Amino acid sequence: MKIVRTSTVVVLALVLIVVTVLLQSVGSKSARIATRWSCACVYVEGRELAECMDALQLPVQPIVRVTQDDATQQIHARALLFFSSTARRVPEQSCVVER
Repeated sequence: MKIVRTSTVVVLALVLIVVTVLLQSVGSKSARIATRWSCACVYVEGRELAECMDALQLPVQPIVRVTQDDATQQIHARALLFFSSTARRVPEQSCVVER
């Protein structure tokens, strides 16, 4: 019985590690893609943020929240509540992802 419990705990721990790594990868990449795309779309192409997000069509788009700050020409995105990214408009360089 003790061996079965120990192996179950080990398997559950491994599954938890794998899920955490996958969520981290998806979350951080999604936030970065959304900020870069939205920044260029809004501040370079001059489109509305909602229109840009509709055009992006990320597979995980429902988990990404994007906001814009026109005063600083920045786009902020947050995915899965833990992963965030910011892109800002840089003259003559389009947009740069800062974090």
